[in-house]
Amino acid sequence: VQEQAAEAPDPTSSGPPAPGADPTSSTSTAGKSVTVKGGRATMANGAWVNVHSYETPVPPPAYARLEPGHELFAIEVEAYSGPNPDDYLNHFQMHDFRLQMPDNTRLRPDSLVSAAKEPALYNNPLAPDDGIRGWVTFEKRKGEEPKFAVYQTFDGVFKWAL
Repeated sequence: VQEQAAEAPDPTSSGPPAPGADPTSSTSTAGKSVTVKGGRATMANGAWVNVHSYETPVPPPAYARLEPGHELFAIEVEAYSGPNPDDYLNHFQMHDFRLQMPDNTRLRPDSLVSAAKEPALYNNPLAPDDGIRGWVTFEKRKGEEPKFAVYQTFDGVFKWAL
């Protein structure tokens, strides 16, 4: 598996414009909201994935019990499936993402707090020429900031600096 840094989007790239609001505008009252630079990670079949922003700390849902000294960290992600009905990204889910921490450990998303930031990404089938956007939430130690958001797929490993 080859690791690649996400690249800035190609203006001639296939795929629809990003659905939803302007990806560079992020506002929040929950915690610090930061736009992520780096652009789309484009795959050979024309599909792409992007990490738009992150927010920390994210208030936990009322039912959640975090480990002492931990807080929630969420990344806003988006994917486009690609135009080819014979070769496209047919599935996009929160568990494809990791947070790479300063000691190079990688945290998995926390399913128990996935609804902390809506719309949550969850587990989604995609059709050709389809797009989806949502939040992926992680539980991390307070004061420890992740280095990268990591997307793992059969096409490779893609990273966005945080």
